[in-house]
Amino acid sequence: MPSAVLTFFVFFHGFFIILCDGQSISVANNIYDSLPKLGCNQFLALINKAQLSSRFQYAQENYWTIIVWNDTAFENLPPARKNEMLSMTTEQNEAYITAFTLTRVLETTTFSEQRPEVSRSAYQTKIFFNIRSRLEGDVASGTAGPTEYYANGALILRPNIPAGRSMIHVVDRVLELPSKYGVKGFISLPGQPDTAFYDNLVRFLPAEYWNDVVEPLNSNQRVTVFVPTKEAIDRIPSDKLQQLRGSSQLLRDVIKRHIIADQIMYTSFVYHNEGVNTLYGQLTYRISSERETVFVSSGAVTAQVVHGNITAMNGVVHFIDTLLGYVYNTALDEIRLTSFATTFENVLIKSRNDLQNAIVLPNGITVFVPINQAFSNLPSMYNFQTNQSLINMVMELCMLQQGMEFQLTSVNGDYEARRTLLSRYFNRPVNVYSQGNETWVESGYVKAKVVRPDIGVTNGFIHFIDAVPGLPSKSIPDTIFCEDWLIKSHMELQITGLDVYLSDPLAKAVVPCASSTGVNKYPASSQQQAASAPPSCGTIGERCSFTVFIPSGTAIDSFENQTYGKQIKTDTNKWQWVLRRHMTRQIIYIDQTALTQEREYTADNGDVVRYKRSTDRYAYLYFRGKQARILHSDLGATNGVVHIIDQVIFTDDDLPLDSFSPSSHTTSAVPNLTLNVNTSVSPNFTLPPVPTGVPLFGLCPLTSAGAQIFALCPLPNLANNSPLNPLNSSSLMFGLCPISSETPMLALCPLP
Repeated sequence: MPSAVLTFFVFFHGFFIILCDGQSISVANNIYDSLPKLGCNQFLALINKAQLSSRFQYAQENYWTIIVWNDTAFENLPPARKNEMLSMTTEQNEAYITAFTLTRVLETTTFSEQRPEVSRSAYQTKIFFNIRSRLEGDVASGTAGPTEYYANGALILRPNIPAGRSMIHVVDRVLELPSKYGVKGFISLPGQPDTAFYDNLVRFLPAEYWNDVVEPLNSNQRVTVFVPTKEAIDRIPSDKLQQLRGSSQLLRDVIKRHIIADQIMYTSFVYHNEGVNTLYGQLTYRISSERETVFVSSGAVTAQVVHGNITAMNGVVHFIDTLLGYVYNTALDEIRLTSFATTFENVLIKSRNDLQNAIVLPNGITVFVPINQAFSNLPSMYNFQTNQSLINMVMELCMLQQGMEFQLTSVNGDYEARRTLLSRYFNRPVNVYSQGNETWVESGYVKAKVVRPDIGVTNGFIHFIDAVPGLPSKSIPDTIFCEDWLIKSHMELQITGLDVYLSDPLAKAVVPCASSTGVNKYPASSQQQAASAPPSCGTIGERCSFTVFIPSGTAIDSFENQTYGKQIKTDTNKWQWVLRRHMTRQIIYIDQTALTQEREYTADNGDVVRYKRSTDRYAYLYFRGKQARILHSDLGATNGVVHIIDQVIFTDDDLPLDSFSPSSHTTSAVPNLTLNVNTSVSPNFTLPPVPTGVPLFGLCPLTSAGAQIFALCPLPNLANNSPLNPLNSSSLMFGLCPISSETPMLALCPLP
């Protein structure tokens, strides 16, 4: 059976483009006229400046392929790079345009990763194509998704656009001019950007290792090389550099860690935690959520890519800020040499002597070092720099127990699969996990992003983090706002006025989120009129502490998509009441709750809610037959703690009274039963005031085969709003209670 052909008509810049099975149909009969219709006016301007317009205007006679970038890519360039592109000479423009033009037609179906394509450049520079199946979550452990195509590391956004006899591929970034040299020449010849790695290390290799290490840089047609910059080499103490040069085998192995043979690996398409074999050992990529930062780890050393994706004749070069595979500093030396860790060094000096001694032990050290900005974010209420007990606590929370050397490259799982370690502070847990292409550490109920992982030192490892363990810097609303999956939840706090109620007047007004959070993805039309905040809390005079069990954004979405959720949320005051069930003035840390022991808290709306920690990993809330699982616990805030749950805790009693209209109910006759209705009422019984229009019901004897059964029946001869006399102590009162949130069903229930 033939497969279906999907055809889409797209109106773009005044021209119809037809896409069939992912293939684009021509927008013009030559390259020159196609570019403005494809939104590539800046690239067209380079063609004009290069005086190549006639060649591309009449290119219907040529069989060419051209890689072009769009105007959005150009506008996203840093100002300096943009000015550099705009100031190129005619000759430079020609060299640039021809470097991305091939002399044959290539569709994505004919791309090959096994060999590069030769450009029309005078130097015959190369274009490398890569084909990748994008993985879910952009992590190496994700499931396969759509296939993507790359040219010199740039993602092809719009492939296979015919232009006469030629072909256009539009990419997502402005490509860098490829080098006319091979990798070895690029890192060694005079006049090249940075030759320090070659001059100070590679050329000191004995001849016996030359073929093993250097020749692959020359002969291999596909090679990826990580090159430490001059600053990275200069940072190595001279005696340590001489020591490395003097150890031929170590020098060989260190250099080989920087070379990946037979693969072209641009940082634009590698996955977080993706590992690849170098000439000596494995190298692991660590990619931030927005790909603004790329780290590579090998040989107990992590380096940041400071200038990557430079295409050479036989591969790609990435400049990095640290030499891989060579550990030469102690933990204390590394901290002292790091400009963004000076505050931590000063705090360490103020800490107890045993803590200062612990960091210089010969082995078994793992330290999470807050960067300077983390300390700057702390509220002044802590008086941290003069509080000796807090200084000691923070230091102990930053250090793992002696003997635990821990590399974060071993952490691939999310929060549910977190690794739990032990700090020096009373063996309190330190949780480590991956989330959103970042690695996170929670110590002392503070969540910190690892900004630089796995700094190998001679006595262990250092990891730089962006928050101070034990000292939260954000209030409860800001803590919620900074979690990607709680943006909707935070919006609901604003709608109900609870964001003000939960705020901390002593916290800093603005503390930036650690990741790309804080974007309201929900349309304004979904935001109702805000309710008034409850009285008291949220002011200097009434600073309150809370534990908040906040439903996740998914839980909120699920709730409001149900009939009962819509009914409750139409009344913001009722919705506020429901949300206040999820918070309490008691401070509850789940990790301090005994396993399997059920406890309870009095909610902010007066309800009593039970909770239980079932296992080390799972805890639950219980309320009147409802249950919610705690997905993420113990996120500390300046005025309390936040736990994320998977359900909104509500009951049918939360529904507005008018949710059940009497007219919406039907009754059916009960066979073989005789209804005896006595409409007279005892003289000592009168009804409480009832709003006009509300039907009144009582219990009536229902006789069947001698059995005395009672049923609900209307009381027609009682007027509404009649006075009430007390019932005698033996009397029972019953009322109507809703028993289902999905259907308008009522049942008898005793009244207290």
